[in-house]
Amino acid sequence: SVRESDTIARLGGDEFAVLLPDVTDAAGAALVAVELGAAIAEPILLDGLSLDTEASIGIALFPGDGDTAELLLKNADSAMYRAKELGRNSYQLCTPAMNTRAAERLSVENALRRAIDREELVLHYQPLVRLDTRETAGMEALLRWKRPGHGVVPPATFIGIAEETRMI
Repeated sequence: SVRESDTIARLGGDEFAVLLPDVTDAAGAALVAVELGAAIAEPILLDGLSLDTEASIGIALFPGDGDTAELLLKNADSAMYRAKELGRNSYQLCTPAMNTRAAERLSVENALRRAIDREELVLHYQPLVRLDTRETAGMEALLRWKRPGHGVVPPATFIGIAEETRMI
């Protein structure tokens, strides 16, 4: 799916970067992303088992989305997370709005890392009651974050980040 002039590098874990020196526009990058996604989605047969894989691809273009390798990787990473949010096995182009979202996400992640030490996380227990007998059937644990200057942070804002960063 890539040409001899292209470079594929493993960044770590399950993240890779593909450098396409001859691709200069979004349409060309999107075409390569679709081809890569299709190639990655092909089942892999291993010891009689079929392994299904998928890719979430983030695209950043030089120089519009960054003029350094670090900035291009950061913006491609933001676009990749957006692709994951939209259902995986897809691609997303970097947009200025993603940079804003990435900065907000990083702010939440950093504050969440400090929240444990600062005792900002509170656990609430909610009974699960059977409607027919009105008996308590169990308990549900609910995590709440009382972030100074922000009030109670909705779980939807931080639970996904806690799961992705393995802080959960």
